[in-house]
Amino acid sequence: NAWEAAGEPARDETVTALLAVGARQSLLNLVAGTRLRMTREFPTAVSGEVHDATPAVLEHLGEQLRLSFDYFENQSGQAVVRVVLCGLGCRWSNFAERLRELSGHPVVCWDPLTTMPRGPQVDPDSLAAMAPELTMAFGLSLRSPSA
Repeated sequence: NAWEAAGEPARDETVTALLAVGARQSLLNLVAGTRLRMTREFPTAVSGEVHDATPAVLEHLGEQLRLSFDYFENQSGQAVVRVVLCGLGCRWSNFAERLRELSGHPVVCWDPLTTMPRGPQVDPDSLAAMAPELTMAFGLSLRSPSA
């Protein structure tokens, strides 16, 4: 929902990996344009207060991405071209760069709120600092209520 509402999807069928990294689990969505093609959850194996990603967490995520991308490409004939990161991973120093090295794909942190209007009372720096962690909440807020 957030991906589509923020106007990010490519107009073509380019496959993007949306990776939401949390303290206990990560959610991977592979999308072609706005169409969800595959979803996968896996543990990030971090507990307690998180200040940085450990090498073990990075290796685990890198391996899970490679396995997921290989499976998807074998099943669909389409390759993932980039990884868009949100959640805690955007706070960890050098996380996106290290994930790029491990996955072999460009990795960028995503701010889903860049196209959203803001009131004058909103501090843009504070919002930008926490925006990647608001992706899930933003997407859920766009759901229509059940009848």
